[in-house]
Order: sequence, then structure tokens, then C-alpha cells
Amino acid sequence: MIRSTTRPRERLRPKGGMTSGLSAFFTIEYPTDKETLMLANAVFIATLIFLALIVWLSGELRFLAPWRSLIVRSYLPEISAYCALLFANILGLAIWIERKFFLRDTGRKLKHLDQEIHSGHNELSEEITTEFSE
Repeated sequence: MIRSTTRPRERLRPKGGMTSGLSAFFTIEYPTDKETLMLANAVFIATLIFLALIVWLSGELRFLAPWRSLIVRSYLPEISAYCALLFANILGLAIWIERKFFLRDTGRKLKHLDQEIHSGHNELSEEITTEFSE
């Protein structure tokens, strides 16, 4: 019997990006760009809020249980459309909050970095001017 010198987990690991392996045959590759991470976090937060609202609302509307089949049969398209719009609004709110609080002062920081590069008082100034000189 011939045995491999590498473990199965090392052979299956994708190149680039962060990974997390649950077993030797299943790895998850996490995105590394900030836009995808921000959208993934917003979807996760919106899903948690939406599920919490559903659980709370199902407790509050317990008195409608005897008429559940009639309500679902008659109003399923309207209920699903309302739920989709509610989820979209919660997702938009989560994205807005992330941009408002986690990307605070980004423009000011970039402007400060741009001024440092163009003033010549930074180590990167020489590299950038040689790279992007026109």
C-alpha cells in the first residue's frame, strides 16, 4: 500500500483567500475583497433580524392558528411579497448602517494620504511618482 506524504486537507485547500476546513474533504473559501465581505455581513445581519421578527410575530399572532390554512391559501402571494420587501428594506438598512459607521472618515483619511504622497514627505512618494509618472 502506498501512502501519500501530504495530508488530504493540504491537497484540497484552494489557493488564495482565507479558508476554514470542517473536515479533510470540505473547505470553505472566504472572500477577501471588502465589498463582498460588507454585503455578506449585511445579508447575515438582515437574515438574523428578519428571523427574529418572524419568531416574535408568530408568537403574537397565535390566535390566528385555527384559520392558518385559509390565510395561507388565500394570501400567500401577498404575504411572500411583503416578506421580500421587508427583507430588502432590512438589508438596505444594514448596508447603510455598515457604510455609515464602519466606513467613517474614509474620505478624510484618503485625502490625508494623497496630500502626503504629493508633498514628497513620504517613503511611498518616490515609488508612486516613478510608477505613475506621465
